[in-house]
Amino acid sequence: MKPNKRHGAGDALRAYIYTIPKAGTYLMDEYLTQLGMTPTGWHVSMTHYLDTRQFDADTNRVQPSRTSVPRSYLGTLKNVPAGGHAFGHFSPSYIPPALMQSLNYRIVAVRRHPKEVLVSEFIDFRHRRSDVHFVSEATVPDPAHAFEIYLREHGPVIKNICANYALLKDLHLNHFYQELVGRHRFIFADFRTFIDTKRGGDTALRIAEFLGIDLPQDEVLARWRAALDADNKTKSDTVQLPYARESLWTPTALQIYKDLGLAAMESHLGY
Repeated sequence: MKPNKRHGAGDALRAYIYTIPKAGTYLMDEYLTQLGMTPTGWHVSMTHYLDTRQFDADTNRVQPSRTSVPRSYLGTLKNVPAGGHAFGHFSPSYIPPALMQSLNYRIVAVRRHPKEVLVSEFIDFRHRRSDVHFVSEATVPDPAHAFEIYLREHGPVIKNICANYALLKDLHLNHFYQELVGRHRFIFADFRTFIDTKRGGDTALRIAEFLGIDLPQDEVLARWRAALDADNKTKSDTVQLPYARESLWTPTALQIYKDLGLAAMESHLGY
């Protein structure tokens, strides 16, 4: 079940799962683990990482900030073992090409529609986490008003991540960048397509092939289904809401979304 070397020279490849928030970060982590890659549980940021596998599920769900460990992204990525993987929203465009080449990194990049991302993360902040107070039910009782506050305060962060994702899609096609990092370093996928029971299997097979996983197709698909069925800390469909998600998109919320430039960003992400 170990990845082979057909995509590059040197030791067994390493993978970095690069996602827009709420685009199946932990789902893809589970899928690569099912395929036989070694999970570090490291959620990579520029100056720290979340050491998720060293804490229990409740801590990871409710107070993920407690799992933070100071370390630069370079140190984190250098310490991923051969055949292993890490994940995060930190753009791979900042990874030095020499490091990507020497450690034989493959990037699995996953997008999701910005509107879905914003609603899903708001629900996570408001109803699951205890370390986010600015949109908590105690701080802002009305959910629609809380969502508007969330958009104003945290929407720019999501816009920045989406913009970096769009930039990477362009960058990875650049001939000079390919010369620096090597070819076949990136694969791009869509969250909704990946979880679709009819269409997702094709994406799962493409990712397995990209990572050099030497397993029969039926076995790959079985492991994809196992990943879909597994629990993970951010599955938002397990949260029972006293309101419809659509009700969050008030005229004010839609205007904030437009003013942030996220409506225009949709097409750059391929929507």
